[in-house]
Amino acid sequence: KPAPAPKADAGDAAGGSGGKAAPAKARGKKAAKGEAAEAGGAKPKKERKKKDPNAPKGALSAFMYFSNANRSKVKAENPNIAFGEVGKRLGELWKEATPEDKVPYEEMAAKDKKRYVEAMKVFKAGASGAAAAKADDMDDFIGDDEEEEE
Repeated sequence: KPAPAPKADAGDAAGGSGGKAAPAKARGKKAAKGEAAEAGGAKPKKERKKKDPNAPKGALSAFMYFSNANRSKVKAENPNIAFGEVGKRLGELWKEATPEDKVPYEEMAAKDKKRYVEAMKVFKAGASGAAAAKADDMDDFIGDDEEEEE
């Protein structure tokens, strides 16, 4: 008689669910750890390190610049489109775009990455350094007139 394993292989080839053993394999190590936690005696979850609110915002990718530039266009072409579908459509458009079409967005991303790296250098130099840099940035927006009043 044939062993049970060939049956599962035949089911996989036919597009079946793969048998009952497959989900255990698919869950991987994380699920096994979760099961151990349910049984008790497992370590509590590590608390995620809080992000410093004064830290500079991360650099945007070329795709994000593309998405920001084209989101309203996609919504205008498809007025009843769902939120998730907008992202899918933007992803399709990005894949279809030629390398020449992507150049301006990649340049913006490179420029933003330089900004982020410089801002992180200032931030990591110390809290006072970051505060001073932030104050300098605010001076550019406020102007010299208001500075003299203080």
